[in-house]
Amino acid sequence: MKVGLYFGTFNPIHVGHLVIANYMVDYTDLDEVWLVVSPHNPLKQKSTLLADIHRLAIVQEAIENNDKLKASDIEFKLPKPSYTATTLAYLKDKHPTHQFSFIMGEDNLRTLHKWKNHEVLIANYQYLQKVASILAGNNLDITAYKLARKNVYVSSANLGSAFQRMLSEPKSKQKNSKELHKFVVLNHMLSSYTANLMTNLQQKRPSEVNESHIKLIKRSLFTLSEVIKVMKDVELEEIEVNLPEIKSIGKNSNESNLLSEQLELVNKLILDLQKLSQTLF
Repeated sequence: MKVGLYFGTFNPIHVGHLVIANYMVDYTDLDEVWLVVSPHNPLKQKSTLLADIHRLAIVQEAIENNDKLKASDIEFKLPKPSYTATTLAYLKDKHPTHQFSFIMGEDNLRTLHKWKNHEVLIANYQYLQKVASILAGNNLDITAYKLARKNVYVSSANLGSAFQRMLSEPKSKQKNSKELHKFVVLNHMLSSYTANLMTNLQQKRPSEVNESHIKLIKRSLFTLSEVIKVMKDVELEEIEVNLPEIKSIGKNSNESNLLSEQLELVNKLILDLQKLSQTLF
């Protein structure tokens, strides 16, 4: 089944929402459109929202005569504030045979540079934390690692897809397209470099990790967290990473030098993201 996901706070649902939903289900190859009611959009003040159950009830009443439209409260059950990447990963696990597509309204398109970017930044931040954990000598939590990796891939795919949709719009509606393209590329590169780091670290001996590696990963995490904080409307839960003191510095073996180079590349990419964020946000 092909399902279009139409995310929104629907505060409340109006004719414009219904026109989009009906058009997508009537004139595309979608079998159904799910109107996913978000309990908290990170770019809206929660105090301005009607109660979750009231907004859901209004959506259900508005679409009750169309079997191809469904109201979804899936995000009510997930951690808040709600992030599209997390919801989409959950839905793909719950409905593995469904093909999901993302439906974006023009209001979201105009703020694409804000509301999509923070998701992929947070996903990359959490992915990079797994590198920090291994460098600290901790055992790898396979389940948590796979979830972090999946969130990176899903959020990166969402951002890339949304960017392509933006390019299909009239020039007057495109905002910072060159900068956004660079942002998409840098995030893809960051997740790729992090994946390589994870692979290499699982093959290294603890003695090959030295104090300079610890400093580099801590610096990268700090800088990336600062980039996320630049986005004032995003509520970011701080995640503290405590790395133990390195009692003995490993020898500068080829493996140790390679690890240093990889960590320096990651740090440089994050610095580039920081400079770019000053233009975008």
